[in-house]
Amino acid sequence: MAKAFFSYAAVGICAGLLLTGCGGGGGGGSSSAAPAGGTPTYTAPTTNASVPVVATGASATTYAGEELDAYNWFSTNRQTCGFGPLQQNAQLDTAARNHIVWMVNNNTFSHYEVAATAGFTGVTPWDRMAAAGYSGVQFGEILAGISTSNKTGFGLKGARNLLVAPYHLMGAMQGNREIGVSVKSGGPIGSGADYTAAVTANESYLAVDMAASHALLPQVQRSTDVLTYPCQGVTGTAYALTAESPNPVPSRNLAVNPIGQPVFVQVLAGNALVITSVSVTGPAGAVTLLPTMTASNDPNQELLANMAIIMPSAPLSPSSVYSVFITGTNNGVGFSRSFGFSTGT
Repeated sequence: MAKAFFSYAAVGICAGLLLTGCGGGGGGGSSSAAPAGGTPTYTAPTTNASVPVVATGASATTYAGEELDAYNWFSTNRQTCGFGPLQQNAQLDTAARNHIVWMVNNNTFSHYEVAATAGFTGVTPWDRMAAAGYSGVQFGEILAGISTSNKTGFGLKGARNLLVAPYHLMGAMQGNREIGVSVKSGGPIGSGADYTAAVTANESYLAVDMAASHALLPQVQRSTDVLTYPCQGVTGTAYALTAESPNPVPSRNLAVNPIGQPVFVQVLAGNALVITSVSVTGPAGAVTLLPTMTASNDPNQELLANMAIIMPSAPLSPSSVYSVFITGTNNGVGFSRSFGFSTGT
C-alpha cells in the first residue's frame, strides 16, 4: 500500500513568522519531528506593505516531466486564486535536489539534516538554501513522499496531496515569489531510481522550496482582498486527506476517518478575519462541515488571525463540482464570496 507524507517549515526573517509542521500519512512511513516553533507571530514587511500581489513571475522555466507538473500545480493555482505566481530559481532547485539526495542516502524523511551524514548540505531548509547561494527574507519548504522508486506521476500527485492538507496548504499560499522543485527517487540498482545508496530509501520524493529574496520581496495582498483556495476556476483538486501532522482534527484518526478538500481563507496579515457563515454543496447536496478553524480554536496554534480553514467532515466525491458560499468580515468590513471548484480522480 502506498504511503504519503507531507511537511512544511517556513521562517520569515523580516516578517517575524515561524511556522513548523512535520508529518507522516497515507499508509504510514517514517518522519522526524521539527524543532518546536512556538506560537506563530507575523508583522507585515514595511518595505513593500503597499504593494499588492502582482503577476511578476509567470515566466518560462526549464522544468520538465515531474518537476514541471509540480511547478504548474503550485504556480497556476496560486495565480488563479490571487496569491501570486512563482518564478523558478536555480539555487532553490539545487537546495531541493540536494535535500532529496540526503533523504535517500540516510533513509530519512525530515526537513532537518544531521551534520556529518552522507549528502549533508545544511541542518535547516534555510541553511541549505544559503549553501546553494540563495539570500532571502522569507523561506518555506514542503516535502512529500511515496513508497516506491517509480516516480512517474508523483510530481502532480504529490503537489495535489500537499494542497489537501490544511497546514501545508496554508504554507504553500504565503507570499513567496520564487520556487525550486525537485522530484527524485531512491531505490535498488536496476529499479530505475535516480539515486542508490548503501541504505536505500526505496522512495520517491517531492521537495519544494519557496522563498522571497531581497530583490523580489514577499508578495503582499491588498488590505481589502479576501483570498481563498480553492477558488473559482480551480479544477482537479484532491478530495480526501488521510493524514497530516500536526493533525488538524486531533480527535480523529484521519487514516480511518478522512476529511475532504479544505478551503483556505486569508486576508492581509495584521487584519482580523471573521467567518460568519459557510456553506458547501455538491452532487449529493449540502456538505457537512467541521467548525471553521481560526487562530482562536486551532488546536495546534498554527493559524494567524488573518486566516481560516473550512474542512468538510468527510471526503468529497471524485470528479465532482462543488459550490462554496462564505460571508464574514475583514477588519470589520463585511464581505461575501461565492465560487465553484472541482475535484479530480
